[in-house]
Amino acid sequence: MLRSRIRWSMTQNSTHQPSMSTNFGTWPVVAGKFVFAVALMAGSQFSAMAQEAGAPPAAAAKPAPQDPLKQEEVSDALYAIPKGSADDILEFLEDLQQKRPRLKSRQQAIEHAIRVQKTIIEGTGQVLAMPKVELDTAVEAAEMHLQAHTLLASAQIDGAQEAALAAATKLKADTRKEISELANQQLLMLRVLSAPTLTAQERATLSADILKAIETTKYSEESIGMGMQLAMVLESMPETGPAVDFLGDLANLLDKADKKEIKQAAEQVRGMARRINLPGNTMVLKGTTVDGKPFDLASLKGKVVLVDFWATWCGPCIAEMPNLKKAYEAYHDKGFEVVGVSLDDSKEDLMGFLKEKNVPWITLFHEGTEEAPGGWSSPQAAYYGISGIPTCILINAEGKVISLEARGENLTNELAKLLGPVKEEPKDETTDDAPAKKK
Repeated sequence: MLRSRIRWSMTQNSTHQPSMSTNFGTWPVVAGKFVFAVALMAGSQFSAMAQEAGAPPAAAAKPAPQDPLKQEEVSDALYAIPKGSADDILEFLEDLQQKRPRLKSRQQAIEHAIRVQKTIIEGTGQVLAMPKVELDTAVEAAEMHLQAHTLLASAQIDGAQEAALAAATKLKADTRKEISELANQQLLMLRVLSAPTLTAQERATLSADILKAIETTKYSEESIGMGMQLAMVLESMPETGPAVDFLGDLANLLDKADKKEIKQAAEQVRGMARRINLPGNTMVLKGTTVDGKPFDLASLKGKVVLVDFWATWCGPCIAEMPNLKKAYEAYHDKGFEVVGVSLDDSKEDLMGFLKEKNVPWITLFHEGTEEAPGGWSSPQAAYYGISGIPTCILINAEGKVISLEARGENLTNELAKLLGPVKEEPKDETTDDAPAKKK
C-alpha cells in the first residue's frame, strides 16, 4: 500500500506570509525568514497542541469524524509500535500524527509532540531495517524518518541536531538511489539551519553547494527554497555582507533560468539584498496615497520617519497598531511621521479599516493591474523584497535608515534616542491606601 508521501515544502511561521507555490514571483517569507516546512512543522505542531491543551472545553466540543482524531488518554500504549509489516507500521505512525489525545497542560502537549516524533524515528527505523521492503514504502519511511529528526532538531531538543546529522549520513550511504538522494538533501538543509555556527569558510562552501544544487536540479522548488532559507539565516547574522553577497549570486543564477517566474524571482531576491543593505543608507519610496495623491519619501526629509509595510488581514500588524498609535501621538509634534505601505488587495477593505480605526498617518496603496500587480507584488514591496509583515523601517532626520525592526519596545527605545524621552503624564494621587476624596 502506497500512502501519499511527505514532501519538502514551504509553509508560514508566526507572522504573515503567503505560502510558497510554483509562482516563484511571489516568495514572501515570514518576518524575513524563509524556512522549510520540516523546520517549522515542529513549532506549529507543538504550539497547536499546546493551544488545544489550554483551550476551553467548548473549543474542542465538535467530534471528529475519523477515529484517529478521537481523543484518548495519554499513555505508553498510545505510542506502542505494532508488530507487523512495514505498511502496518507506517499506517500506525501516520495515524499517530493525526491523533489529539486529552492534554492537561501546554507542557504535556509539547512532551506529546516530541514523543510522537521519537516514535516515528523508531518505527521508520524498524521499517528501513526490514529486508525486501518495496521501494516506495522504503522511500516513504526514509522521508518520515528524516523529517522527524529535523523537527526535533529545529525545536532545539538536546542532542537532536547531532542525531539528525547521523541519521542523514547513514541513509546517504543507502544503496537505493532515491533514499540516498533524500538523505543528501537533508544533510544540505541541516547545514543551512546551522549556518550561524559555521566559520566564514564553511559558510562560503555551503553557499557554493546551494548554488550548485539549484543548477544541477534545474531550479527545483526544493533547492531554490534552500537558497532562500540560507539567505534568511545569513540575514539574521550581525554582518550583512555575507547575506548581500549570496543574494547577489543567487539572483544572477536565477536570471539564467528558462522560466519567466524564476526570472521574476531574481528581482525579488535583489530587492531582499537592497533591503538588507538599507541601514546607514537612504531609502527610496514613491507611490500613491489612498486619496490618490502622489507621494515621495524625500518630501519628509528632516523628519524621523517609520515606514510600515502592513495589511489589514495581518494579525501581527494589527497587534502592533496600538503601539504605533501611541508612538505617533507622543512624538508627532516632535517631528515623527509614519508612512504605512498597505499590501492589501482590496482598497475598499483598506479604506474601511483606516476609517474605523481612525488611522492618522499617510497610507500608500497600489491599485493592482495585470501588468503591475498589487498586494505582495506591489512595486514598493517588490523593490525591497518585502518577505514578511509587519516590516517596520525607521529613518532618522538625516534620511538614513537606522533600523529594519522598529516594532514594539524597539521602536519606543529608538524614538527616545532620536527625539528624547516622552514627558510622562502626572500620576493620579489616588492610591489603594488613600481613597479618593468625595466631591
